[in-house]
Amino acid sequence: NSIELLTQSINDLSAISKGMNYEKISEDGICKALETEIFRVNKIKKTFFLLNISENLPFMSNEKELVIFRIIQEGINNILKHANANNATISLHPFSNKLYLEISDDGVGRSEDFQFPSGNGLKNIMARTKLLEGELEMIHANPGTQIKITIPITPKN
Repeated sequence: NSIELLTQSINDLSAISKGMNYEKISEDGICKALETEIFRVNKIKKTFFLLNISENLPFMSNEKELVIFRIIQEGINNILKHANANNATISLHPFSNKLYLEISDDGVGRSEDFQFPSGNGLKNIMARTKLLEGELEMIHANPGTQIKITIPITPKN
């Protein structure tokens, strides 16, 4: 019974957290939501995250911004859990009706084939990128890893 209550509490907290992120993005946009997230993550002091967002980032639908936010959260989570990185950078730049998202770190990298990821984190990033009709490229560098995503953008009405 205790395990069921704990499981339900965790699920409720997760739903509240997701709802808060949606509200934050609806009210303030993805840029402010990402600044808040990076500030929160940098308090951990395990990995320093730099956020690099173009000033001319277009407004998109709240739903699209939320999916992009979730991709970035998943990337941050993967870096904190697996990369053993000192530094990481998240960049968002529009160019020619596309949004370029890059998540990179100076960590240990991966030996696993990126085309067939075993972890849920990369699978979630791949699924969300596909949902946005984006293109995904993952590069194992020495040191580190780069995830490059190109997403078609249409401004919000």
